[in-house]
Amino acid sequence: MQNKVHQKINLATIRLSRFKQNGFDYIRIDFPFDDKLIHSVKKIEGASWNKSNRCWLVPNKQDNLKAIQTVFKGLAWIDSKALFASRHKKDQKNKYRKPAINLNPTAKQTIIDFEKFMVAKRYSVNTIKNYISLLTIFLSGFPAKNPEEISNEDMIEYANEFIVKSGYSINYHRQMVSAVKLFFSIQLKRKVELELLIRPKKEDKLPKFLSREEILKILLATRNKKHKLIILLLFGCGLRKSEIPNISLSDIRRDVNLIQIRDAKGRKDRLVPLPVKILSLMELYYKEEKPKKYLFEGQTGGKYSAESVYQVVKHAGKKAGLMRPISPHMLRHSYGTQQTEQGINTLTLQKIMGHRSSKTTEIYSHISQKQIGNTSSPVDNLDIGI
Repeated sequence: MQNKVHQKINLATIRLSRFKQNGFDYIRIDFPFDDKLIHSVKKIEGASWNKSNRCWLVPNKQDNLKAIQTVFKGLAWIDSKALFASRHKKDQKNKYRKPAINLNPTAKQTIIDFEKFMVAKRYSVNTIKNYISLLTIFLSGFPAKNPEEISNEDMIEYANEFIVKSGYSINYHRQMVSAVKLFFSIQLKRKVELELLIRPKKEDKLPKFLSREEILKILLATRNKKHKLIILLLFGCGLRKSEIPNISLSDIRRDVNLIQIRDAKGRKDRLVPLPVKILSLMELYYKEEKPKKYLFEGQTGGKYSAESVYQVVKHAGKKAGLMRPISPHMLRHSYGTQQTEQGINTLTLQKIMGHRSSKTTEIYSHISQKQIGNTSSPVDNLDIGI
């Protein structure tokens, strides 16, 4: 009996904590060097050694938490205080950020009327959805007031006490301001000064893109022809996620290797080059799937959804073993970046990608690794004795 107690006291301690890397959530496992513990941790699905932080990482999911308890049972004490403390903190933050929807009858009706106005003015479905959602959140901040009773001071307080202090992004803040401004000017015939809601400057962030090696890994890991074709159209033609489901069979111009993109962002049509390799895969896919109206159709017919496009790309990135989350827009940005590296004319690229302003297209020249890597430094012209 004493030996068993003594053995328990001398067990190693394994400490668990939350670890984020490249957008993925992991459970960090720390323990003193021990061959038995190393052998055990390798049994957990997705376990990997992080050399720079000298710890083991496993994907943060419930199954892996149970696996940790199972493989180390009888070998070590498990200290998970830090892990659950960070989870609780995250839950509290999410709870704080989600506002309660509490609209009075007048506010509800005003929003319904405003939505009818946006539909009549042919705003895009996404814009209507976003604006109505933002206005619902905004007006819920004043449950005791009708919209026309909301004062300038109320708006200033809302911007400071809710949007900023709740940690919302600058992009969210800007969208909220745009929605409120349009709502008050159209629905209540009242001009709103942008300064009241402290509209922040747009963040000057470089878009995320993928290297050629990463794209090749994704394509090689994707066996399904439909999924591979979706990925190739995003990367090989620079299409948006929302444009993929709208491609009808009649939009494919095989005779001139072009795709007609209709009613895209800003309600604009454009022509996009269709590479021969993509056309070849498209013909093989067509013979197998036999779509009736749209190039990509759901299991029960009709349009494929933009959310399905997103999920295809997300899972393809995971299957390829990439250590960061992948999105359709990253593939589009990769098209712009690599075309810039190959010397395409900015105006041509602007037309292909459907940018309203050439400034949007010029951002790809700032993230071109080839151009940056080939840029010389003033130090190159100095003899510094090395």
